Amino acid sequence: MAKSSITEAKSITAEAILKLGQFYSAQELRGMQSKLTGAAREVRALTGNKGLISRIGELLTHEQRQLLCDAASLVESVNANLEHAKEKRLRDEKAAAVRLKERDLQAKQLVSESFPLPCDTPEQMLEVIHLGLTLNHARAFQCFYSPWEFSQKLRQSATLPPQTKPFRNDWGLEKELKNQASYLRDDIRRELTDLLAHDIDNMSVKDKHAVLQAKIAEIRTRVLEQETETLGVWATALASLEKREGE
Repeated sequence: MAKSSITEAKSITAEAILKLGQFYSAQELRGMQSKLTGAAREVRALTGNKGLISRIGELLTHEQRQLLCDAASLVESVNANLEHAKEKRLRDEKAAAVRLKERDLQAKQLVSESFPLPCDTPEQMLEVIHLGLTLNHARAFQCFYSPWEFSQKLRQSATLPPQTKPFRNDWGLEKELKNQASYLRDDIRRELTDLLAHDIDNMSVKDKHAVLQAKIAEIRTRVLEQETETLGVWATALASLEKREGE
């Protein structure tokens, strides 16, 4: 009984391993298994009957060789429990992947329904700009820019001086503004989908969507008042396109 307790790692359970290695993937645990398997094999080789390693082991006493056998058995016991931990982690990862795929599909649907964001008319393009500003203020979009930096970026995209863009004309300006609005629209949809699908706070996609919509409604008017300059720059640029089209 005493020998069994020495060679069996009863305290190293799959649950204990996963708690200690909570950030290790199934693949990383598999790598640890390979190392333990190799270690046990090398130790057992000292007590075997083939090769130089075993011949060296023959120089050890019987008690020492038995100690090596016990050590190899202990390593193998740890490895067996690691196998259980790896399998459990693998099941958890597969379940998480399925859950993430479901959340991603649900998020895409909600974003598509709530933010269709067409970019065909100047009014629609200006609405995309306003939404981008609102989401940035809400820290739900391109948070690597502060609200001031994001405003400057949008303002610059509509007011670059002609000399920085050779051959810029009305047609070029129209194409550029539509491209900028379209790119912003696509980025908004992509980031909002990722935001809603992400399962870090244990909230459902619908609940996160409701929180986001409430935040947009809460600050929309305030952002409109604070970002009059940026929206005005875009409104002026877009108005020039409307004027040209009406001529």
